[in-house]
Amino acid sequence: MSVKLRLVKDEQVLLEVPLSPDEWSKEDLMHELTESRRENYHRDIWEVLANERRTHMMMHLMNDTDHTASFKEFQDELGMNPKSIREHAMVLHRCGLLSYPRRGSYRLQHRAGLRFMVLNVALRRVLRYMMESYSEKAEVVKNV
Repeated sequence: MSVKLRLVKDEQVLLEVPLSPDEWSKEDLMHELTESRRENYHRDIWEVLANERRTHMMMHLMNDTDHTASFKEFQDELGMNPKSIREHAMVLHRCGLLSYPRRGSYRLQHRAGLRFMVLNVALRRVLRYMMESYSEKAEVVKNV
């Protein structure tokens, strides 16, 4: 069975990525894995996703019309203390997700929402579908 992830725009396939290591040439797979290891931003985004407070800050920024929030908003609406806001904001900034347009204000970086959506929301759905699909097939094989 061949499973591939496709990026499609207006019915045109922009990108197709096999989701099984068996469908990659050894050279291409090794190249992708090597490049992935060199690109630290993937590691950084997992650090963000692994923390509930940082995820809430990102969600808050993404829900805001102009993708900004004040220090006071994080304090009042998310119930965060000042030290926690500063520490989490520093991590988000280091990962390239957050900027400081003015003192006491935070803004989602230009393409940060895209990275957050792809690596959090989209991948979560893809993985959930694949795990459920795999579980169903395993059950069918087991029951035969």
